[in-house]
Amino acid sequence: MTLNSNRSNINVPNFRQKTINHLKNLLNLIECTSKQKEFIWLKSIKILDEFILRAERDEFTIQRHANPFNIAATIVYTVIIANKNMPKISASKLERKLRLMKGLPPKKTYNEISRLYNKYFERLYSRIEFRFDSGFKTIKNIVSLYFFELIRNTEKKFKALELVLLLKKNVLKFNTTSFPEGMTQERIAILNKMAYQYENEFNKYFSDLVNVIRGIIAYSKIPKKIGAHFFVKHLVDDLYKRNIDLLHAFTNFYKSVTDIYHFLKIKFPNDLPIMSNRSLSERYEKQEYVSIVGHRLKLYTIEHIYDGLYFIDGRGRCPKCYEEGLSINTDSVRSTSLEYHHETKEKESEYSAIKIFQMYQKSRSDPQFLEKLIKKMESDKVILLCRVHHQIKHSKYYNYFKHLINWKDIFSLPAQLIHILIRISVNNYHKTKNSSKEKKRSARDSIISFLKKRYNFEQIYEEKCPTCREFNIKEHLPGFDFNHIDEHHFHENPYILDSQRSYIHSAAHLYYKAYTCSEIAKALEFENGGYICKNCHKVMDYSSIHLQLLEEIYDKAHMKEITNDYNLVKKRFKLYRYKESIGDPLKKDREVNESYERYLDAIYKLSQQGQEITHKSLADYLSIKRHAVFQYLKNNKSFFRDFIEVNIGIGHGHDPTEIFLTEQGKQYIELMYYIRDYYKIL
Repeated sequence: MTLNSNRSNINVPNFRQKTINHLKNLLNLIECTSKQKEFIWLKSIKILDEFILRAERDEFTIQRHANPFNIAATIVYTVIIANKNMPKISASKLERKLRLMKGLPPKKTYNEISRLYNKYFERLYSRIEFRFDSGFKTIKNIVSLYFFELIRNTEKKFKALELVLLLKKNVLKFNTTSFPEGMTQERIAILNKMAYQYENEFNKYFSDLVNVIRGIIAYSKIPKKIGAHFFVKHLVDDLYKRNIDLLHAFTNFYKSVTDIYHFLKIKFPNDLPIMSNRSLSERYEKQEYVSIVGHRLKLYTIEHIYDGLYFIDGRGRCPKCYEEGLSINTDSVRSTSLEYHHETKEKESEYSAIKIFQMYQKSRSDPQFLEKLIKKMESDKVILLCRVHHQIKHSKYYNYFKHLINWKDIFSLPAQLIHILIRISVNNYHKTKNSSKEKKRSARDSIISFLKKRYNFEQIYEEKCPTCREFNIKEHLPGFDFNHIDEHHFHENPYILDSQRSYIHSAAHLYYKAYTCSEIAKALEFENGGYICKNCHKVMDYSSIHLQLLEEIYDKAHMKEITNDYNLVKKRFKLYRYKESIGDPLKKDREVNESYERYLDAIYKLSQQGQEITHKSLADYLSIKRHAVFQYLKNNKSFFRDFIEVNIGIGHGHDPTEIFLTEQGKQYIELMYYIRDYYKIL
């Protein structure tokens, strides 16, 4: 049998058999179950016979040069897209398999199957799923703009379904006037067809689109406020987890949302933040990316917390630095040195840049996140301080005993007396006098470490931080750090005992150990670094990478100031160098206990009463035996010579030795009384 017309002359049985042969070969290339393969085979034969029958009824003409190979592929494609539970295979992928089967090289474009489907089969075998072709992108953008304007300009909070029904109403009426510019009758017709033939897909797709637009609006608010970039991947990840996907796989969904955002950004350049071609999370390591966004969020809170209390003259400032009249350290070129303080350490760590970023990650879809964050911070009563003042705030024992630590001439006193003054301070101050022995020892060790640090600093540097020249060692002692310029960090330091090497990782650890000031000075010289305040230390830590990160946080003018500050700190930085004149003002001959205080007190009291001071009178005053007094003064002769003179043979009776309190001794003991009374009434 032949099919005759003025345009074709095809042998139908021959054409049918060739097509069937190609169908068999093609089915062998398709990955699917045997059940699916059987269904495709039976359905393909039926569609082929209907195709030939329709041609015989002159519904269309099969061209003389018609390729049964392409017809077979198109029929298989028709079965797959027009029925449920079929293997997922696109027209382009199917055509690639065809060309592979025929031994032909792949083509850059694959449209023959789609063309034949649209021409011969679409009317009878419509796709079970709506096809989002390239032309639909324009429709998607126009409807996105339609939803964007409705959501943004209306106070009422529409449900997604309400907006979809409103869209459908205008589509079914072919009402182009309700849409933004660009919605033509032809585009309305595509939507109309989708609404009629693919109602479920229509409702799902445009409900998802409403949620995408809402997500863009919500996720843009905070980046817009803090001057950060919009990261479309975060939005896409969150939406996709909620089964919002615009009927696409993840990659195509990501691309669609990106296209929508770019389109809306062009329409509303001032309402949406910038979205870079490559996000910050792609350009930087995760930790660096967290640092950038975390600092942006933190700077916003600094500007707005307590109605801008810390935002003075347009810049965030440490109130303590501002109160002290500092210049460099109140300027926002050092904003990275600003920290939040809370009396509770758990609350304090909650408001670091990293922790704020983590809070944002959990609530980034909430446009009120920043307002809620600031309200929470205010209810927790956090305060803003620079790193120096923050460290001082946390230095409990420095704050308790800074009167003694900063005593002008303390290093001119005998070492034993300094330790006595330390013991007197701890034993009389109301916050430590009733502490356990361990806590009192910890307090004394802390005072000693601060005194060592002060002494070693003063031997090499002037009174102030050598780089910013604002913080001084006496008022801001805890706020000074030893800054390394290489990677020593005490690991190979020959001046540290092997048994302690694993425990000492900073200069602060040295001061708490039994090292003398001169030993510490030698160790610090080996470390190849120097002392600077904590704020300058933060600046010194900037690397080329860190400066690039700061460029993501600050504007160009601000970055110029930051770079200038960085260069100035590096220029002024002074290495710590050991000097022979460095002594050991805190090195005592023996352990100091309260017996020294009792003897000195007895000597002073007897002297004040005008009594003759002898071994016997001291023994009577202390209620101990005369020989015990004699032996104690003899054993501690080196200590007491700073306080008394002992004249043998000028006394009376059975005790010919008389003890005289020297003028220097009197001054020393009066200093002990002064320190005792000062801390008693503090």
